[in-house]
Amino acid sequence: VPADAVRTERDGQAVVWIVTDGRLSRRPVDAGPVSGGIREIRAGLAGGETLLLSGVAAPRDGMRVSVRR
Repeated sequence: VPADAVRTERDGQAVVWIVTDGRLSRRPVDAGPVSGGIREIRAGLAGGETLLLSGVAAPRDGMRVSVRR
């Protein structure tokens, strides 16, 4: 995934924010190394999810967002 999609929380847990029906949900992931701006995700995603990349400084579960492609 784009490296910017992975955030590290205070406890060191790597998470991504999934956008489903215009709302955010937090998803812990097992994140690997970054290469060329892409970060390996070893576990936690199925594929095809829409991820938050930018535009929200402090995401929260259930927060409404709009997707720009």
